[in-house]
Parts: sequence; C-alpha cells; structure tokens
Amino acid sequence: MDQRVETVLQSTYRQALYLWIGLSLSLTLFFVQSQLVFVKGKPLPTSQLEWVFTGLGAVTFLMGLVFFKYYLAIRKSRILRMPVNDRKQTILLAFVFQFVLFETLGLYGVLLSVLTQNTMKAFPFVVFAYVGFLLALPKKIKIKEFFLGSEI
Repeated sequence: MDQRVETVLQSTYRQALYLWIGLSLSLTLFFVQSQLVFVKGKPLPTSQLEWVFTGLGAVTFLMGLVFFKYYLAIRKSRILRMPVNDRKQTILLAFVFQFVLFETLGLYGVLLSVLTQNTMKAFPFVVFAYVGFLLALPKKIKIKEFFLGSEI
C-alpha cells in the first residue's frame, strides 16, 4: 500500500475514533444534565409512552447494528472508484450515521426519564446505546478493504 494511502487510512481511523469518543461522551453529558433538571409539574403516564419509546429504541438499535456494514456493502463498488480522500469522507459519514443512531437510542431514554421524572426509565436505553457504541468501535480492519490497492 502506498505510504500516502496508508496515511489517509490512519487519519480515517483516527477521526472515526474521535467521532466515536465525542458522540458517546455527549450521550453521557445529556444523561447527566437531564437528571439534574426534571420537568416541573406532574409526570406523564408511562405505560403507552414506554411502549412507544421501547419500539423506537428497538428499531433504532437494530438499524445502528447493521447500518455501517450494509451502507458500505451496498456502495462498495462506487466507493472503490472514488478518489481516496472521497472514500475517507464516505466512510466517516457512515460512522457518523451509525454513532448518531446509538446516541439517539440513548436520548430516547433520557427524554423518557425526564418526561416521567424517573431516572430508572433511562437506564435500559442508555445501556443499549453504549452496547451499540462498543459494537461499533472503529477498527482499521473495517475500513482497510476500501483502501487496498489504492493510489492517490
């Protein structure tokens, strides 16, 4: 692999890791901040609201698990024809979308806990969001195939 291509691969990995850290930490900050200030007034009834958020959360979690892999698989032939720097941007975009899906899952729990004034309602959502983040941890092996045999 050309040294400049290796440099782009390294920077893609590093930037994806920074995005992963940033979005997972932002979820933590949202959660902590939300628990400091609850909505004033009576909490909303939880039964139907919980089912709605649970359904949304399940769909979001499943989408987050498969998004990166299938997005890049569907676009692979097109990505391989792109210049190396455009490949980098496309891969980073796929990472961002995947991370945002997991962050959204956690935010469903944060919103539910604020509306119901019950911190415990957020924990399953936040835990599954972090499980998703751990499963989506950027690895060079995930992106290396898009840079093999490339020239800048």
